[in-house]
Amino acid sequence: MSQNNTISVKTKNIVDNFINENWSRSNSISRTDVMKHVIVTLYAQMPNAKAELIQPFKDCIFDLSEHFTQEEIELISNEASAIIRYCYEFADVMGHIDFDDDSELVEEILVNDPPYSIYKTPKSLVDVCMRLSGKPGKGDNVCIPYGDVADYALYNPSAVFHIECDGWPSENGKIVSPASDINGYFQILLDSQGVSYNEHYNDGSNLPDCLSDYVFAFNPTLTQKRPFNEALSYCDGMWRNADKVSAWELVKKIMTAIMFTNSGKCLDFILPSDYLHDKNFWDYFKLMFQEEKDYLKFNATIISLPSMDWGETYIDTFLLHIEKNKGNIGEIRLVDATSPEFYQKGGLTKEGTKALFEPDGHKDSFSITNSDHYKTASLNVDLLLEVINNKAGDSMHYTKFFAINKNVPHQYLIDKELPDLQEGEKYIALKELIDVADSNGIEEGQLPLLDTSLLSDKYMDSIINPSNIATKEIGKEPKLWSDSPSYFTTKEPCLVAGIDGNHLKIGKLNDVKQPIAFKDGITPFHVKKGIVTEDYLLRELVKEYCTTQALMLSDSDHDILDSEYFLEIKIAVPSVEEQERRCKKDIQKSLEETRKNLNEADRLLLQSAEEFKRDVHMKKHAIGQTLFNLGNWWDLLLKVRKEGNGIVDDSKEIGKIRKTQIADIYKNLQMALEKLQIQVDSFWRADGLQAEKMSLDSFVKTYVKKHQSPLFSYEYVSTLADNKMSNVTFSKQALAMVFDNIINNACSHGFENKASESNIVKIEVQMDNGLPYIVISNNGYPIHEKISSEDVFTYGRSSKSGQAHYGIGGYEVRSLMREFHGEAEFISAPETEFPVSYKLTFKDVNNIMER
Repeated sequence: MSQNNTISVKTKNIVDNFINENWSRSNSISRTDVMKHVIVTLYAQMPNAKAELIQPFKDCIFDLSEHFTQEEIELISNEASAIIRYCYEFADVMGHIDFDDDSELVEEILVNDPPYSIYKTPKSLVDVCMRLSGKPGKGDNVCIPYGDVADYALYNPSAVFHIECDGWPSENGKIVSPASDINGYFQILLDSQGVSYNEHYNDGSNLPDCLSDYVFAFNPTLTQKRPFNEALSYCDGMWRNADKVSAWELVKKIMTAIMFTNSGKCLDFILPSDYLHDKNFWDYFKLMFQEEKDYLKFNATIISLPSMDWGETYIDTFLLHIEKNKGNIGEIRLVDATSPEFYQKGGLTKEGTKALFEPDGHKDSFSITNSDHYKTASLNVDLLLEVINNKAGDSMHYTKFFAINKNVPHQYLIDKELPDLQEGEKYIALKELIDVADSNGIEEGQLPLLDTSLLSDKYMDSIINPSNIATKEIGKEPKLWSDSPSYFTTKEPCLVAGIDGNHLKIGKLNDVKQPIAFKDGITPFHVKKGIVTEDYLLRELVKEYCTTQALMLSDSDHDILDSEYFLEIKIAVPSVEEQERRCKKDIQKSLEETRKNLNEADRLLLQSAEEFKRDVHMKKHAIGQTLFNLGNWWDLLLKVRKEGNGIVDDSKEIGKIRKTQIADIYKNLQMALEKLQIQVDSFWRADGLQAEKMSLDSFVKTYVKKHQSPLFSYEYVSTLADNKMSNVTFSKQALAMVFDNIINNACSHGFENKASESNIVKIEVQMDNGLPYIVISNNGYPIHEKISSEDVFTYGRSSKSGQAHYGIGGYEVRSLMREFHGEAEFISAPETEFPVSYKLTFKDVNNIMER
């Protein structure tokens, strides 16, 4: 039997031509997989071929003379071993390119062929393991546990392999195995390479009687996607489904493999990434390492692999490489090889797709062995080893199985799941932001029992009323790992958090008057002051990225998040000002959503409440304006009294340009007090206001006469002739309120409450398209550049910008004008003599008087 593992160029060309002519299912050799037929046929020609291995696949054997010349047959026979391994690498490729759901084809696969789409170990992954662990030497004992697919042995034929298979010996000594076809097919492959191997079955009998020099374990957790799923039940391997093998069972088997491996040797396990993200896997690993530290001295390299093509589907996996007694005891190297540069996906190239399927393609020219047409999926082994050997870069992280500070071994993997930070943010662990609240353990009793079902995933709706917590009888429970209590009590208001239904949820316990019990897995805590606000902390905890961390830090077997691991959760923290802004925005959004969800009656009620609040603000604002005016006259009177040494002459006039008698000051004070009394008695600003016919000219002149001010003088201008003056229907009281607001804004902002002979409030009455309007302007300071014209009339907006009065007064100006069918417009002209103006337009015009 030939075990030549190197195929010559001439023979390779012969085989390539044959494969490329017959790879399609339309060929005359096989409608299933021609490569497997070649493997079985060539093995059958070998002088020491075993008949019992050939028997299940005898229908796969074809006549070589029908496809090759005698010279080619001699070359093929001499290099049969190398050709078989070469064909094995291309086996199952047709299934990815040319599969159909023909029931007869399925039957042919089941009856005649070796099992379809065996999950082969990618050659590049075997290469990584051999470069990390070294190529097994001649006679080395290599253990392949749970490895029905033992293709690692094909590339290392000089070692002695101990292969565990899924099956058990019967009474007559024959093996009963749901994977008998698998075993038979792989025995053909192994026998063709001259591999020395022993089969061991997972019933516990016939175990190896020697320590291993190397362990290679690979059996991906996949399920068949084909119609014949149930028939090919061999797929139920050790790691076929992560849910079938707990983290505890897996760690025990890994530790057992380490114990039965020679010192100074290596082990490689390819496992699903679900374990890598499971805290239990790490906890059990750490526990076993510490308990068996006298026997299990090793370091580990964990490589997160990209999503690789395992035959029918993709699955995320990682490579666990263990070195026993080779230094760096307890150290773990975590390597991130998930980025695209570490992996080349397999499949048809653009050129191959064009040749096969496009109208202008040439199917006969397609070559399955030509990398320009079809690429085999592979890892970038050189790049991966370069990263590992250089021991540096963003793809490398180091941790320890044992550490005084109780570090989280897989913290690096958790951090990889965190979203990118926004500008001004940084990640901070909860242990720096909160203190765990005081609690006492309790074994039994009858108390209100808080469970995770009462927690919330909405931070604005998380208050828990203690009276709603049901009182229950608390009894002793069996302990898992220690004698610590399963229940705790707290007597103080606090925040709480725990996992419920695969989500991290929170709650606020207020008004606690008696002890509240809670089960292990709920953490009571208080927020430290200074770095983060309570609302913002709760806001972040209910987000998905915090739930992801919580699940990776929790006991997955029991859905318990211990307090010490809860403290390791990280949240994105901006400045306190930004935290408050985001929470305020959430509140506004929540209110908007609430308004949308309210029925009509509720909306009207809410609207009435808001109108009530605005009216109270406007009433307060108006009273403030009157008091402001009253104060100005009073200050002027005090000034006169001081100048007269306490004596005030009613007939005396003050002012150089604008003369005012003391008696007029008394009158203005009396008018302000009367106005104040009216404002106090009338709750609603617009209460009882009636529209009436009025002359704008007469109104302006009367208002100016009654509302003199010590801060400024009036300038009244009318561009209309007397016979063109308009009468309008409007409320005199409402228009007076409008004037009050505008003029008080001029005093506060334009003149900054400072008297000056140059301060002017100009009032103009004009006409536009038959509609009269009034413009009130002042020559004081212009409006703040950050305030828009619309802000002036928006309730509370400009007040919040620090511009008091505008926020309420401006709103009232527009509201009153619109109440009586008018309109208000704000005009900012900062470069002019009068930079601030209000234009009041009246639309209810009665007549134009011809006098």
